Amino acid sequence: MKKLFTIIALLGLSGCCSQDYYLREVQGRVGMSEMQLIQTLGHPTSTYDTYYYRSLAYTKRTNYCNGIVGCQAKECTTQYVVQNGLVVNYSINGNSCCAIKPLLSYFK
Repeated sequence: MKKLFTIIALLGLSGCCSQDYYLREVQGRVGMSEMQLIQTLGHPTSTYDTYYYRSLAYTKRTNYCNGIVGCQAKECTTQYVVQNGLVVNYSINGNSCCAIKPLLSYFK
């Protein structure tokens, strides 16, 4: 019973979705190669190439519906700028850009 309570408590702590955690994840990808980025996140939603850089955009869309508020659209687009094969910059846009704090970070 103690183990079950501990597991439930830890899962509760890890359930908060935060924009700060998402920003840390995205910032951690600066310096990655384009191939590493694609291996980590999968194929981008869209790409855009210029002579100087390549832009890889990842968009996540979700609709939340409930009987009180109705339906709401949630969206997050993260755009990575790649130059010479490396991620050099990013931009984030949307009303649903967040990540859950890694569970192991509570034990540091």
